[in-house]
Amino acid sequence: MIELIEVGKTYETKDGSVIALENINLTIQNGEIFGIIGYSGAGKSTLIRLINLLERPSKGRLIVDNRDMLQLGERELRDARKQIGMIFQHFNLLWSRNVAQNIALPLELAGVHHKARDARVSELLALVGLEGRGKAYPSQLSGGQKQRVGIARALASRPKILLCDEATSALDPKTTESILQLLREINRKLGITIVIITHEMKVISSTCHRVAVLDKGIIVESGAVSEVFGHPKQEITREFVGKTGLPLEQIRKPKHVLLRAVFRSSTAQRAIITELARSEQLFGRIVQAETFGDDGGSIVLETGADNEAIQHAVAALRAKDVLIEVLNG
Repeated sequence: MIELIEVGKTYETKDGSVIALENINLTIQNGEIFGIIGYSGAGKSTLIRLINLLERPSKGRLIVDNRDMLQLGERELRDARKQIGMIFQHFNLLWSRNVAQNIALPLELAGVHHKARDARVSELLALVGLEGRGKAYPSQLSGGQKQRVGIARALASRPKILLCDEATSALDPKTTESILQLLREINRKLGITIVIITHEMKVISSTCHRVAVLDKGIIVESGAVSEVFGHPKQEITREFVGKTGLPLEQIRKPKHVLLRAVFRSSTAQRAIITELARSEQLFGRIVQAETFGDDGGSIVLETGADNEAIQHAVAALRAKDVLIEVLNG
């Protein structure tokens, strides 16, 4: 388990103190995929780098796997960091080394015998889907393949925690999904706790169990993905929910109303489908759809119905645990 207790980070500059994080209280359970979402400058990268003490907090406590990280000596800290792997937005591979050598680097630094090292590298190449690519160099790989090498390298020392610092931001949507699928498989097969920081709503909604929303160095909302995105309390969270799928301004039509229906369970989802089937005139088409966690999600519906019919449908759906709101009109 990872616990941050009243954690803060302040940078001293020539122009004075700059507060990057303030009063961060966060608990990440063993074996879960936890997302931290926020805009650029929110403090996401600083927060994730505190977990393995690449940055030291200015105040507060950091507990990782029942150890108070700030109380560890240098040797103990090195051992603790072996349990925390990290992957980066720009891969951070050594271009003079081939794939196998990049993956083996942490094992070399740890003094692992070459036979055991080679066996582990072969195992990891298979795990990340790069069999037969061990002798290739980074310049010969696609972006997705480079990130798979980064993931394999991060797993070389068999860590309990994997930190992902904007790991998909440099990738196209199709490649992003393949990397997220790999992370889900790693979490499921190995039971590794994964922490993902991102500014992309789809990354969180398709992959994470729980999420914290970070804004200007402060956590403004946290909880299950379905709860936070299904019932956003803060304006910044509503902005992230509203940015899924196509930009709304591209799909609006004159005299047509857009409704977002957010459901937190399969029962509520069936209620939406039933309502759709009951009145084709009321809901002309679905223009966006998104999932939040295992059972929750949202659907944006376009309708040309009159106001009375819309109000009737909204009331019926709210009675069945569906959060529904008008996006335009």
